[in-house]
This record gives sequence, structure tokens and C-alpha cells, in this order.
Amino acid sequence: MKVEVLCSTMYGTIPLCLNKGAVPSNILVLNQCVHQYDENKSFLNFYEKGLSKSRNRGLENAKLDLCLITDNDTYFNAKTEDIIRKAFLDYPSADILTFQVETPEGELYKNYKEHFFWHTKLSLAKVSSVEIVFRRKNILENNIYFDESFGLGSDFPTSEEYIFLADALDKGLKIGYVPNVIVYHPKESSGGDFTNKELVYAKGAMINRIFGKKGLLICFLFSLKKYRYSGMSFLSFLKLLNAGYFKYRKKTNQVDL
Repeated sequence: MKVEVLCSTMYGTIPLCLNKGAVPSNILVLNQCVHQYDENKSFLNFYEKGLSKSRNRGLENAKLDLCLITDNDTYFNAKTEDIIRKAFLDYPSADILTFQVETPEGELYKNYKEHFFWHTKLSLAKVSSVEIVFRRKNILENNIYFDESFGLGSDFPTSEEYIFLADALDKGLKIGYVPNVIVYHPKESSGGDFTNKELVYAKGAMINRIFGKKGLLICFLFSLKKYRYSGMSFLSFLKLLNAGYFKYRKKTNQVDL
């Protein structure tokens, strides 16, 4: 099995993985908005915007067995590809595996479990895009793509990776977690910034996208858990979340509840 890195970037910015750490054997750079070509690596240009669009261009143009999703501020070590290959050999029934990320300072990116487990829709909500590796053929055969209404540069600028994984789970694919570090990334997470009203609004749309009619209860429970991190009152947070929920409902012409 060979690993292909699918790296999204914009304006011709050279990915960090080409300048720091171990350079991947196979990398496909998806560049949006400007001409750029690197003779030593695949560098595809697209005159469009949107992170999910970039991810989908990667899916469409990838060639190898296993695909690792990255951004231009991610880098690797010499063992990354071997760790990924071994994991898929150890868990041959897995269609997708998620791994750990470490910061440049040597700290784990988040609180991870110490043992392997099979993901549920609840556990998938904690996964970051740069932790994801999938069997390309299985994804394409099941017609699974990133929803281009979600992610940076779209109507709802968050949660594209969660929707991608939830769709895969709904279609019967098996998604496992492996407690090994495969990439390095600065400590930041726009998806967890609940002081950003645009992102809270987008989370409401995401809840509708994944949970449908059950989403209003999810919005209520999510607000109870997260509003204290937003600087808003519970009611203000819930109202904003519900606004995103109903905006997506209207956008997709859903019938009345």
C-alpha cells in the first residue's frame, strides 16, 4: 500500500511539509486561485475557493491506495508513512483511520484515547481533518465527498470533516482510531472557537445536515454544553445555533417539521 498526501493551499503558498521535516514520497498539492507549478511534486491549480472544493479535487485526482488529508501548515516525520501502512495492515476491515497530531513543541494536539477503538458518530465530532487517512477506492466506490456548503470559504465555514466522516459511517464504512502520531500542526482550532458567531451559526447548519429533524434537540443539548465558552447567554447561543439550523433547512428546501 502506498500513501498519498492531499495538501490544500491557496495563492501558491508552498506547503510546510516541503520545507520542514520529512518530505512525503507522494504529495498532491491542491492550489486555489493562482498559477504555480513545482517540477518535483504534483501541483494542481484551480480557479475557485472553498476548502471542501479543494478536498474534493484531491479525491478526484489522487492515484494511490491511502490518502492523508493535510493543510499547508502541516509537516511529518520519517515514520509517518510506515505508521499509516502498518495501521491499515493491522486493521484490514477499516475504510478510514484517524490518528494523533502533535504540536511543533512536542505536545499532543488534544486529549486522545490511549487505545484503539471503532468510531461512533459522537466520537467523530472530535476528529480534525489532518488526523484522517482513508482508502481512496472505498471512498469513491461509495460516492462519498466533502459537502461544499461547509468548510472555510463556503456558506457555513466549519465542520466539513465531521460531515464527511458521518456520511461515511452512515453508508456503512468502518472508521477506527489508532493512538499514534502521524503529523505535526500548530495548536489552533477555528472549529472550537465559540466566541465566533459565524462559526456557531454554521454549527447549527451542520447539526441540521447530520441529524435532520432530531437536530433541534441536539442544538439545545449542544448549547447547554458550549454556551459558557462563547461569552453569550444560553438563550443567545441557542438562538444563533437555531438560526443556522433553520437557514440550512431553508437552503435545502426541507418540509415543515
